[in-house]
Amino acid sequence: KGSFIHNPVGINSYQYASLTLYFSNLAGDRIVKEMRNVHYSTNTVIEKVILEQLTEGPMNTRLCSVLNDNVKVLDVRLKDKTCTLNLNQAFLDTAKGVAKPEVVLYSIVDTLCDNLSADKVQFQIEGNSDVVFGDSLSLAGPFHRNSEIIEIQDSTMEETNSASGTDLGEPQIGL
Repeated sequence: KGSFIHNPVGINSYQYASLTLYFSNLAGDRIVKEMRNVHYSTNTVIEKVILEQLTEGPMNTRLCSVLNDNVKVLDVRLKDKTCTLNLNQAFLDTAKGVAKPEVVLYSIVDTLCDNLSADKVQFQIEGNSDVVFGDSLSLAGPFHRNSEIIEIQDSTMEETNSASGTDLGEPQIGL
């Protein structure tokens, strides 16, 4: 005599995910990694959660959001290591923002590739891939992860300097 109440994953179940998100630096010419832990409903696919987190923008005030609130995810699918992302027309307006079009694109591509088992991302605007983003960037794709556009954060550079024996001076209290 089974009951749906004993189902370990119920309708209102939640789970945690630790996400790697990429946002634009203040100059708009590189992307910077930000880690985030999220609590989300099991009714929501992780791809959608990731894109919602990107739209919410960074926690770090030295980073900039790459997607505005008008951008809507119409569909997102992962098949054969390719993530197909279908966005509304408002996505094309994000190319007029602070960040370069490549920065906007690769913040999404690198975020999706780092969090999913995807090797590449195929963009669509309302079902169409034959679209130009910014002035000249074709979305025909697919786009592979690009580590060259990632900015190494200051804390990492400081650790590298101290590891190589560079004297950073005495620690200062109260600065």
